[in-house]
Amino acid sequence: MKGKLTYLPHVKKEALKRMEEVESLLHHRRFSEALRQMEWLEEVRVPEILSSLIKGKVQALYQLERWHELESYCDEVRKDASFSQKSFLILAYGASLFYQERYVEVLDFIESLDEASLTSEEMKEIHLWYETSRKEVEEQADKVLTQFEKAVFLGNEEAQWQWFHQWKRLGQSPPDVFLDILLESSVNPFVKTMILESLQEANINKEVWVKKFSKKDKVNLKEMKGPEEVPIYLATLDLLQNLEQQNPTLYAFSVELLQRYIAYIYPFVDEVGKPSLLSEAVVFVAEEHLTESAKELTNTLEEKVKEIIKSNEAYFKLFLN
Repeated sequence: MKGKLTYLPHVKKEALKRMEEVESLLHHRRFSEALRQMEWLEEVRVPEILSSLIKGKVQALYQLERWHELESYCDEVRKDASFSQKSFLILAYGASLFYQERYVEVLDFIESLDEASLTSEEMKEIHLWYETSRKEVEEQADKVLTQFEKAVFLGNEEAQWQWFHQWKRLGQSPPDVFLDILLESSVNPFVKTMILESLQEANINKEVWVKKFSKKDKVNLKEMKGPEEVPIYLATLDLLQNLEQQNPTLYAFSVELLQRYIAYIYPFVDEVGKPSLLSEAVVFVAEEHLTESAKELTNTLEEKVKEIIKSNEAYFKLFLN
């Protein structure tokens, strides 16, 4: 019924009249009233005013700084094949991110754009946003890195974890100082693992020295597999698969314990032992935690269980403060 109403003469006449009122409200900066007037126009969707309606709504949402609605609306309309002026929406979306100072998102958004669909003037504006955002992100990253280095110097492992994650979110290339930090005894084991992963993600192909606990060795970043790609992890995970159907909760917790343990000792995973022993140990710890029941242990299993518990406690210690 709604589709037929769109083409009735009196409906079209009323829509054109209301659109004129909307444009007058926008001109006089009465944006909230304009949005209310647009509700009926969005229902009937008269083709002759559709373009003006979309632009008017984008303008009103932007001026009212209703950013979430603006971005959702731009995404929605960009998928509509009947609206051809996509560059207008691209600029509105980018401006929303930029003026909210969401600089990392601005960079990601611009890097995903098809420049061929934009005019030279539009690209000029977008390049300005990009350069400004890039400089802001670099400045933020420098400040965060300074705080991270301070946390390393003070041996504050909780702060190391927090500052590293902030640095990671800024999407910068790993600094050279990370290579020195991998040898510092005051750095949390999980943080060292994250540093190694960031070096690999940046395709830094070199040999680096790593010190964890009493071990120190040189590792080849190009040849080294990630924590969840090493053979001992995959083999142990495979042994745990039978639990997934039998006891999903026990399985999920066992996998978490396994992931934390491997991340804790990584990259020194060669001396972990047999997958069967590791599998038995993580299930034992998970079951004991979930059921609060104690079971007897063999000497070999007891040692591995202690290692699993230690890595789990070390992980949660990062969130105590």
